[in-house]
Amino acid sequence: LMCSHLTDDYLNDKDSSFYWFHFKIKFHDLTKINVIGFLGGSFKTLDLNLTSLVNLNEFWISNANFARFNSNPFGSDQRRLFRIVLEENKIKSSQLFNNSSYGLDSLSLLNLARNEIELIEGGSFSGFKNLKLLSLSYNKLTSLHVGSFKCLTKLKWLNLDGNQIDYLSLIHISQGIVR
Repeated sequence: LMCSHLTDDYLNDKDSSFYWFHFKIKFHDLTKINVIGFLGGSFKTLDLNLTSLVNLNEFWISNANFARFNSNPFGSDQRRLFRIVLEENKIKSSQLFNNSSYGLDSLSLLNLARNEIELIEGGSFSGFKNLKLLSLSYNKLTSLHVGSFKCLTKLKWLNLDGNQIDYLSLIHISQGIVR
């Protein structure tokens, strides 16, 4: 399922139930959807409930001026969601998912490339115990501090290309994963 060029008014308007109603008519069994993507458009926040999509493998928002979720769209148990791509948006905080109730234990890839993240706050990725690939490339990072990635014990690849990092502490980062 791909949605293209949506706006804040259309997605967050409580009266625009036609949008979601249309998908319920078109797709009789939403549990079969395994990829949802939003490409282009302009919506800074998103109110979305994906808890009924139990087979969701991949979720992405790309090039949409997206900044944050208003609430947890994934529910507390998304066992099959392996990939989240939120590239080329306006995300400013690494704490976009700073809540273990997001239920994203199975997530193995998180792409936050080409956003506006300036700082990796402690605990930003604490709910991602199986994360193996993390891209923070082309953000506004200038330093990474001890503990920034401490909870990511299974991380194999960290992409920091295109940042202006002056200070990098490799404590708690396995040798060979930083690119």
